[in-house]
Amino acid sequence: MARLIKSVQTIKTASSNHLPQELECRDFHLDLEDGKGTMNPAVDVRHVSKTFGKNQALHDVSLQIDQGEMVALIGASGSGKSTLLQNLIDLVSCDKQPSSIKVLGRTVQLNGESNCNIRKIRADIGFIFQQFNLVGRLPLLTNVLTGMLANVPVYRSMIRWFTYPERKHAMEALARVSMADYATQRASTLSGGQQQRGAIARALVQGAKIILADEPIASLDPASSTHVMETLRKINKEDGVTIIVSLHQVDYAMKYCERSIGLKKGKVVFDGPTEELSMPLLREIYGTEFGDIEEGVDIMSLIAGRHEARVKAKKEKDERSLQRSSSAFWRETRLGEV
Repeated sequence: MARLIKSVQTIKTASSNHLPQELECRDFHLDLEDGKGTMNPAVDVRHVSKTFGKNQALHDVSLQIDQGEMVALIGASGSGKSTLLQNLIDLVSCDKQPSSIKVLGRTVQLNGESNCNIRKIRADIGFIFQQFNLVGRLPLLTNVLTGMLANVPVYRSMIRWFTYPERKHAMEALARVSMADYATQRASTLSGGQQQRGAIARALVQGAKIILADEPIASLDPASSTHVMETLRKINKEDGVTIIVSLHQVDYAMKYCERSIGLKKGKVVFDGPTEELSMPLLREIYGTEFGDIEEGVDIMSLIAGRHEARVKAKKEKDERSLQRSSSAFWRETRLGEV
């Protein structure tokens, strides 16, 4: 037995010696100050690239985002917005080359290698997906309570056993996003905007210090989009939570985010105050989508109208698809009866 224990210790020592110093299996405590009286940035990305086959999604991206900021990632589809957010939470790993990603002062990735304590780091990061990622057959309250799973014993999580204080905390989070009345309703019966607000409540229950929102309003109508963005801004202002939201709609970035970062083909082409976004800059970021627009046009109204048209077109397409599926179902039913 003594020989076995000694062998295990030898293996652990040998393994740790091959890990980069910052990726050893230890917790990275958040140092709020760097010794000079300045706050560590919420996000610190240096020389990050990501390649999928022959497609380079990110190319040498470096940026810093301070704690308490609400920042918009803008750019056309395929510009690298989602890939960057996924790298920040280690859902994908960047290319194995000299680079680093730090969130809340702790290393997420170093030279394309993940921190082995990534689960502890993720506990402080809320991620809001475009498709909500709620379990449709479960009540909204239960979906929100899953935000606590990192702090709940495994045996309780397996049987969905949550204490009264935990349920009370989840109800308070739902109340903050104006969804308390829907707590017992199945998630699948809620509208897109309601489901997205439920996802935000889940991040609140998680106690996230930073929220990454990946195009949270891409498939929502203008009214629901406004409600979701208002909720995110309220959390940012009242709780001091850092929020990074990727948006295709520049008008929402202009209205809710003081700073914007523009991506084009995986490169940062703009990083500054949102109010400085001009038509030439938008043409550089989005390309032909803004190529036929003359100077002096009201950008906010123009983009809002285009977004509303896209949402309407998508809704009509979904309705046609549903009608075709329904017609096919009844045809098959009649044939079966014959």
